[in-house]
Amino acid sequence: MRILVVLFAVALAPLVASAQPAPTAGSAAPAPVAAPQADPPPAAAPPGDPAPAADMPPPPTPAPVMTPPPAPAVAPLCRLAEQPEQPAAGSATKKVSYHSPMRQVCEDELSKDDDWWFNLQARLRRNIHEQAFREVQTNNRHVVAAYGAMWLIAIGFVVLMWMRQQALKGEIARLAAELARLEAEDQERARKAEEAKRAAGTPSGGGEGAS
Repeated sequence: MRILVVLFAVALAPLVASAQPAPTAGSAAPAPVAAPQADPPPAAAPPGDPAPAADMPPPPTPAPVMTPPPAPAVAPLCRLAEQPEQPAAGSATKKVSYHSPMRQVCEDELSKDDDWWFNLQARLRRNIHEQAFREVQTNNRHVVAAYGAMWLIAIGFVVLMWMRQQALKGEIARLAAELARLEAEDQERARKAEEAKRAAGTPSGGGEGAS
């Protein structure tokens, strides 16, 4: 730091001298300004020893590392994975890892114990068969319900057509009876008209024959 101050003073000395006014004939020459004495440079550090850092703050002390307490010993367990719980609506979704730390332990134990493996395989096969059986039953119920609905629709359609046919037959019979009645009335009216003509023509014809 002192070396920097000395170098800065030496650099400013010519500038200060040039800024002073020139001496006149009647004035005495100014006394020369003596340069400040520079401190001797510090002795060089011997090779191999690190140079001391001037005006450097000490290094920060590292914070103590908190080590978590050891987890209690837990016996290895292996259970069938269950369906994960669905997050509630509106709650922040959180990514959860479904890989249990006991997975590798269970895999190692399964590779060592064949009986355990066959037991788990039988249980899984039974669960798969039960699920397939339930699906088949559900499909059968759906098929039976679909066929029943189709039969009901077909029977209803047949009954509706039969009722319409009976209604048409009744309408045809009514129209036929009305037509027969009208024909009978027409025949009766024609017969009466013919009789009236005959009755009107018979007296006149008898009178002419008598005269």
